[in-house]
Amino acid sequence: MTFPKRKFGVEIEYHGIPRGNVIAALKAIGVKCVAENYNHNAKRYWKIVSDASVQGVYPAELVSPPLSGRRGISTLRKVVTAIREAGAHVNDSCGFHVHIDSRDLHPNQIMAVVRRYAAFEKRVDNFMSIQRTNCQWAKRVNGRYLNSLIQNHNFWNREFKDFARLCDRYRKVNIASFARHGTIEFRQHEGTVDPEKVVNWTQFCVHLVDQISKDIEPSSQKHLIMPTLKNRSLWHGMPEDVAKYYKKIAAKSPSAKKKKMKKACISD
Repeated sequence: MTFPKRKFGVEIEYHGIPRGNVIAALKAIGVKCVAENYNHNAKRYWKIVSDASVQGVYPAELVSPPLSGRRGISTLRKVVTAIREAGAHVNDSCGFHVHIDSRDLHPNQIMAVVRRYAAFEKRVDNFMSIQRTNCQWAKRVNGRYLNSLIQNHNFWNREFKDFARLCDRYRKVNIASFARHGTIEFRQHEGTVDPEKVVNWTQFCVHLVDQISKDIEPSSQKHLIMPTLKNRSLWHGMPEDVAKYYKKIAAKSPSAKKKKMKKACISD
């Protein structure tokens, strides 16, 4: 499968290692990294900034420059491996956020991304730690929030950036980031310095957005009348290795174990 050219970026919240050690670890693999004061500016290099929500010793956030393609994924894997080996750790206060460039998308397509995620939200929950199924930093998308977005669709079709600014940024799928960065931000994933988790979730998000851009025409309002996109599965447009990775995790989730127990009870 051809990897989308769509750009992406990540924010890795961590603790346990001084900023200088992170900079040195990335320099050793040929990646430029700079420690900066807190800011939201995209840079051409990796940067370390403070994050008040992260707890622990030397809490910080490592932010990537815009990346793309398999080369970007390869760089991401190397960076995460390097900071992990240098001593970076995570705890329940940490998150891993993925931004997907959406500047080419029509508001209808952006809303289709939100709607699609909402349609499979409970299944995606099975990929995540229990703390990230509905926390203050990544609240649910489905339900009242989604309904409020749809009810205001006439407004966001006129000036989407203004609408996005009014949206709650602390959702699993954050469209408020479109106003500032031109991206859709996926906030649900727990903090991690596991290269496999980072790479697979990033690919999941990239392919989810890119496939919607192909499936939904700009003028289409399928996001309003086909919330589950019934002719599509969760894995539509996903690389086989990514789908296999998450199916394996989902099979070990608490909900999957409950289903097995129910079947066992019925058979007994």
